[in-house]
Amino acid sequence: MPASPEDLHDMMEEGVELMHGLAMTAVLGEGKVEALQLHPARFTGKINASPIAIDREAPAKKFAVDNVIIAVGQKAKLDWMPAEFKTERGTIKIDEFGRIGNTNFFAAGDVVQLGSGQPLMVVNAVGDGKRVAFNLDKVLRSIPLEPRTVPIDVIVDLNRMNMTYFPHFPRVQQAMLAPAARRSTQQEVILAYSEEQASMEASRCFSCGTCNACDNCYLVCPEPCIVRSVRSNGLYKILVDYCKGCRVCIEECPTGCLEGVPELDFDSGVVRMDTAFAISQGLHGRQAEELRNLGDRPAKSI
Repeated sequence: MPASPEDLHDMMEEGVELMHGLAMTAVLGEGKVEALQLHPARFTGKINASPIAIDREAPAKKFAVDNVIIAVGQKAKLDWMPAEFKTERGTIKIDEFGRIGNTNFFAAGDVVQLGSGQPLMVVNAVGDGKRVAFNLDKVLRSIPLEPRTVPIDVIVDLNRMNMTYFPHFPRVQQAMLAPAARRSTQQEVILAYSEEQASMEASRCFSCGTCNACDNCYLVCPEPCIVRSVRSNGLYKILVDYCKGCRVCIEECPTGCLEGVPELDFDSGVVRMDTAFAISQGLHGRQAEELRNLGDRPAKSI
């Protein structure tokens, strides 16, 4: 008799609890995979990171499994998957929930994002996996899935940014563990950056939606609309009484932290800068929404 969604959910939780603080040391079975043998393990690094030390003298635990897939590379091999479940680029085709076709199988990460226009970055893969995990949990608990909505605070249109102000810097290439060593070690396949490499890679960030005190708006405004007392992130003020709505500051903002909203005094669609600078990521979205709803708020006592 197949397990119920509740049983599967409990089994998943038990599996996570069982494998916490353990490392696989052997695959067990007679002619067929039956279980994984796990021993206690701990990080030996100063900041809770690799390498991992395995205590093989401690009693081993077993985790029952039906199959084991050994991954020693960084590229997906999908020759086994039917063509109907693959995109034109040969990656896994999923729906808006991360499901493969009309099944309850889910996929996430680079293997579905390749060719989608999304950069193949760890942060995207982690977020993708988190969303799929939540959807898996809903399926196991028989909760209807809902399409993902993008918060107003997130910049999803790169046209908001002025890429002219960002010189091209190639991505820092990371060294990789030799294929032969991947079967006998717990180290990451992609090796870590050095401190200098990490600093160089971090400097490639665009700071989307966040003021970086570049002074562009202050310099290009044709009217005395933008003032500052000090040059610092977000510490600029817009004098909206002088603003003519030319949008030059918006067009020349490198990070997209400025946006125009309909002027509050007119109903004819006049647009001018009626929002302050974003001093933190996404703040521009909340400001614009508050301005649009300003007419619905009760009048303040003066």
